Amino acid sequence: MIVAASKLSVGYDGRVVIPDLEITIDGQGVTTFLGPNGCGKSTLLKALTGLLRGGGTIEIDGQPLRGMRPRTLARKLSYLPQVRLAPPEITVEDFVSCGRIPHQGFMQRSMPRDREIVQWAMEETGVLGMRGRGVRELSGGEKQRVYIAAALAQQPRMLFLDEPTTYLDIQHQIGLAQLLRRLNRSLGMGVILVLHDIAQAYEISDEVVVMVDGGIYAHGTPREVITSAMLREVYRVNARVVPVEGRACPLVAFDGLT
Repeated sequence: MIVAASKLSVGYDGRVVIPDLEITIDGQGVTTFLGPNGCGKSTLLKALTGLLRGGGTIEIDGQPLRGMRPRTLARKLSYLPQVRLAPPEITVEDFVSCGRIPHQGFMQRSMPRDREIVQWAMEETGVLGMRGRGVRELSGGEKQRVYIAAALAQQPRMLFLDEPTTYLDIQHQIGLAQLLRRLNRSLGMGVILVLHDIAQAYEISDEVVVMVDGGIYAHGTPREVITSAMLREVYRVNARVVPVEGRACPLVAFDGLT
């Protein structure tokens, strides 16, 4: 699935965050948005999913996003925001089952096929064993997997995530990154996410989009985009991208502010 924006202008409360942006994302791989705080990463993610309206055009596989029925859009993409709240007392299984709503008719009850997909989604994300537990009682890493399971149950073609590893310990960060990579590779689901961790973006991404002041500084492979020059000019830090024998990805060593 291809998502393309042309002459995109969007913002909040009368303030323009993205003044005039052009971007095309091929949803076959993992695409990561990088950039300093306030550069427009989350704003762009919301605009591309139809949650934030503005000027210009956004198309999904050549079809205008504006005017697309919510149920139709929900079958194409799923969005996980930074802040996620689950209803009180809802169990993991019931929460994941909510992902089937776009595929059900009005007032239609859950069908055997829906229950099969919910179980599959919980198995894929490793939360089947906690199906009867309340979402509110889970750890941060467990909750993230439950939210992704609900998104999987929705069966979208593209998954959008806003800073999914924030507040997670290193074990859960690595586990979540591996899960997203596996979903992309084994299921063909496009993954578009916002990250702050440069090294993590290098590890997980097929493409990286670096943003500055509501515009695109660079868009390409991690090797093309994540360079000492980019880190100096965009983040105002001195850093080295250091190859390490036996590793497919280099390490990013930070030496201080410019």
